[in-house]
Amino acid sequence: MIFVTDASAPLSRSELEFLARARGVCPSVLVAVSKVDLYPDWRALAAADETVLQARAPGTRLYPLSAALRAAALAAGDPALNAESGFPALLDGIAGEILDPSRERAAARCLADVRTAARQFEAALLAEGEALTDPAAGREHADRLAGERRRLEELRGAAARWQVILGDGFADLISDVEHRLRVELRTITRDIEARIEDEDPAETWDDLASEARSRMADAAVNVIVALEDGTAAIVDRIAAALDEEALGIGPPRRDDAPVDVTSLWTARAPEVRLVNESAATAWASLRGAQGGILVFGMLTGLAGLAFTTGALVGIGVLFGGKQLLDERKRQVTQRRQKARMAIRQFIDDANAEIAKSMRDAARELQRKVRDGVSERISEELQARVSTLERLQEAARASDAERQARLQQVAGWLQQARGLLRRADELEGATA
Repeated sequence: MIFVTDASAPLSRSELEFLARARGVCPSVLVAVSKVDLYPDWRALAAADETVLQARAPGTRLYPLSAALRAAALAAGDPALNAESGFPALLDGIAGEILDPSRERAAARCLADVRTAARQFEAALLAEGEALTDPAAGREHADRLAGERRRLEELRGAAARWQVILGDGFADLISDVEHRLRVELRTITRDIEARIEDEDPAETWDDLASEARSRMADAAVNVIVALEDGTAAIVDRIAAALDEEALGIGPPRRDDAPVDVTSLWTARAPEVRLVNESAATAWASLRGAQGGILVFGMLTGLAGLAFTTGALVGIGVLFGGKQLLDERKRQVTQRRQKARMAIRQFIDDANAEIAKSMRDAARELQRKVRDGVSERISEELQARVSTLERLQEAARASDAERQARLQQVAGWLQQARGLLRRADELEGATA
């Protein structure tokens, strides 16, 4: 991931939190700080950002950049100015931290596949060579391979141990992830509603909406991370179970399954309706003042007392002010209720989408693991079947045919071992 910011201000707390999360799920994270030519103190800012980054997201590299210097350097053909722009360093970082590791991982996977195929071929050739020179040894190899073929065919069945581990593992994983998601959403709802109770949503709605979106995005990320970690643990358990069979079945590879909830937020700010609310507030104040003057006027008339006009005005102001405060409280309470409903609606919608995406992702991951293991088993089964066929042909061959076949087997065996040696050399060179 390449995260782009500019040199106008240090990395904010939200940016640092995002980078820390990204560092936990991305193999490589680069931070590009643009527009350094516009700010004279960019070096101090970059140094401070670098220090904070190493504390919050260790291993994250920061690259100051100037597009203006880059354009000028390319126009003038000036290598020194080009280096000062920061772009060569960024390109080197992309190559060294993203492209080269990707190539190395691809090469490692290729070498592993070649080594597996070459070893299968070598084993088959050795067995056929022994069968051609010693029929009794050939029969022993055939019996062993027949037993391994039966065991591999059993592993392809639905009752195989690895199938049970796969089904139970994903059932437990989905249940656990759903429970953690519900707990996280309840926490988000409580925290935001607590803020609503302490604030006026008309003034802080943008912050409330931003917090809701950000925390729901975090919840979605946590779901994917939990699925990936859980799938890796299931694959490890399956690999351990297959290793116990001693049939040479390697672990399957898996892919990631992303979830996107960026389009879920549709809630708008609770409407304040300033004109209507101001009119309602003013009318409530007048009603309170009028009611207070009438009540005290009637009471003083019955008691035979007389209040001056100023006293009656003061009483009216007192009652009107109380009515005004009550009306404002009512309006704030109404806005809080609307804000709670909007937040809950968004969280419910996001929860439904995240849960659906989580289940879809889990099913896709489960299918990929199942298909990957089945493919490995089928490869090993096909290797045993082919070797058995060659052993049976060797048992029926004449002496002349055996000698000719032995020469072919010796040549192929030399090629297989040459592939293995070359794979080992390449692995040592890339290590």
